[in-house]
Amino acid sequence: MRSGMTRNFFGAAIAGVALACCAGALVAPVPASAWMMDLGIDRIAERSDSVIRGDVLSRTSRRSTDAPTPIVTDVVVSVSEVIAGRGPVQGTVTIEVLGGEIVEEDIGLKVSDQPSFEVGEQAVLFLRKNMGRESYSTVANRLGKIPVDGSRVMLKGGPTDLSSFKAMVRDLPVGSRVGR
Repeated sequence: MRSGMTRNFFGAAIAGVALACCAGALVAPVPASAWMMDLGIDRIAERSDSVIRGDVLSRTSRRSTDAPTPIVTDVVVSVSEVIAGRGPVQGTVTIEVLGGEIVEEDIGLKVSDQPSFEVGEQAVLFLRKNMGRESYSTVANRLGKIPVDGSRVMLKGGPTDLSSFKAMVRDLPVGSRVGR
């Protein structure tokens, strides 16, 4: 009788450990980047309202009550060229990025799939207008920002000639899936 009881106890203990491990795997934190699809430029372009090239003039983080995160950063970009789509032809555009750092309050929030911007940098940006606001967001989060270094764009596969890249983007159906 005792051996049967011992067997049941150990069987139940092993089942409990297995269940706990499985439950832990189901709720274990997963890096946000693991959920992000690696979309091609064509898929990003078709979801964009416009594709621009511009220079980052400023970035200001602030608290938000209407964004998915409590802190957002407004990035002001001087538009030097509209490469494709319908967008801001001249002047500046504000890009709203989730997360940021409010230095005066000693508080910050990092959202791993959001693009980062540095004042003075140049980039090609795939943008979508934010509904009900004057700001834009990058399409596919950080994938919608491609750094420019002189006459080259810095793609994942390596540097590419900016002129060739712009010609390729102009041939894509920019905006064909906006709102879908």
